[in-house]
Amino acid sequence: MSPSDAGSKCQLSRHCGLSTRPFTAGVMKTALLILGLLAFLGGLLWVGQGAGLVHWPASSFMIDQRPWVTRGAILALVGLALILLSRRR
Repeated sequence: MSPSDAGSKCQLSRHCGLSTRPFTAGVMKTALLILGLLAFLGGLLWVGQGAGLVHWPASSFMIDQRPWVTRGAILALVGLALILLSRRR
């Protein structure tokens, strides 16, 4: 590699004018969306189990246990907040 080649293959954004921000922002938004969806769905499952509406898995210790309704609602709200956060521009 000659010295003139080194300048044309710059890896630093400030030298070549490219920015990695759109890529990292997109990855962060996708990660927040996935985490938010998992938290929301998990929270709904906990609410259903705690209320005795969902009996899956059959051996779950959370079935018909009222504290899990509250914990599940909190987790679902956190998940919803993450989903909304990921949808911001």
